[in-house]
Amino acid sequence: MATEWVISSIAERVRLTGENRGETSFTVTNPGSAPDRVVFELVAGDGADVSWFSVEEPQRLVEPGASVSYLVKILVPAGAPAGAYSLQGRAYSADTAPEEGSRLSGRLAFDVAASAKPKKPWWPYALAAGLAVVVLAVVGYLVFRPDDKPPPPAGFPSDPRAYAEAVLSAWGGQQSARLADLTTVQANQKITAIPGPPNKHWTFVECQGAAGSSFCKFYNDSGDTILLRLTNEQLGSAHATTDATLGGLPADGVAYAREFVDAWQRADRTRMLQLSVPKVVDAVVEMAAAPKSPLYSIVAGGGGLVVVRVRTREGFSIDLQIGTTLLGQQHAIVGRA
Repeated sequence: MATEWVISSIAERVRLTGENRGETSFTVTNPGSAPDRVVFELVAGDGADVSWFSVEEPQRLVEPGASVSYLVKILVPAGAPAGAYSLQGRAYSADTAPEEGSRLSGRLAFDVAASAKPKKPWWPYALAAGLAVVVLAVVGYLVFRPDDKPPPPAGFPSDPRAYAEAVLSAWGGQQSARLADLTTVQANQKITAIPGPPNKHWTFVECQGAAGSSFCKFYNDSGDTILLRLTNEQLGSAHATTDATLGGLPADGVAYAREFVDAWQRADRTRMLQLSVPKVVDAVVEMAAAPKSPLYSIVAGGGGLVVVRVRTREGFSIDLQIGTTLLGQQHAIVGRA
């Protein structure tokens, strides 16, 4: 079950400086009985843009009953229309899609004062005019030379999976310009800020659609997962990727069992072997087809093990034995009954 996060802002309104800058904070509390990793993101109100806001370390581990505070910086660019705006904080578990258990804070209001865009200096235009002749000469040479023409620039896929794979390819290949073309500023900052970097050999899991977005999930050889959020209307053009969330293997027994069964349902033996020992994988694949719409419950614990029962209303049942000290790592499922 996803954590029922509690999220609140420090105030209902924040006052910006004359340069339309400001700071505020949000608090996220884990009311559950198990530690969980929360993802915090900002939702811009009508007329505002998410690029106006920034927050450091949006993904954090929160112990049961504990709270974390997020400092949000606001910087409205010059030329933005004056008026009243708002933003909200959103919190959800890193191991679940946002639409499954996200929680929104109340609206935080702020006013933007009128400001003029800075005047563009004239000298770049003069420099551009001077360079135009050189550029035309180079272009003419490239177009009319008999061979060795350069390849055309990469486009933007219209399919969510292909677009997400292009993002991961650009990230893994350290192609910063290509990555910037495929992502928004906020998503690019989140991806490039991921420490490590993690193993970048990614395997596709699925793409699910919700609320005008596609959520594409992948896992790597180390067991990490990454969830990329893409705006469907932007597919086929630049900056369709609006969010990226890196997660590790689940630290909760039920979530760990669910990840294993999800891999079983799609016949992903590689992922199953990351989550379990080979004898368990061999045993379950010899059974009937993977259960559909299963229910999960903890039926026993102690001695370094937690037993998660996976059952269906049609009578299917299997108990997965999970080592508690192995949660968050590979091969935590050590037996079955």
